[in-house]
Amino acid sequence: MIRTMDTAIYTEADYDAALVEIERLFNCAPGTADAERLNFLVDQVEAYEAEHYPIGQPSAEAVAEYEAQKQGQNFEQAKAATFAQYGDAFQRLADVQRDGLLDAGATEMQAEKASKN
Repeated sequence: MIRTMDTAIYTEADYDAALVEIERLFNCAPGTADAERLNFLVDQVEAYEAEHYPIGQPSAEAVAEYEAQKQGQNFEQAKAATFAQYGDAFQRLADVQRDGLLDAGATEMQAEKASKN
């Protein structure tokens, strides 16, 4: 079966063809048929990638490491300085998260706020 690029992306071949066409249409004029097609293809590619190439949320440590590198710092030195600055607040937060109290507390606060309205 031959698929046109006016349908959803089902296979890697469809995906590859869509990427090629997106590259061709990338600098098209807004408001044209090519721009509409580009938007359609981008939506299809995003849907395909979300299903076949999901990207999870980074861990807090990965974000901190990225920020340290962005600022030209060694991650271990930045981590030590942060812990020195904030004492054991991080440990308390980790304990709360580990015990599931953070989500429970947030839910209780939302319920309390809703009951006041």
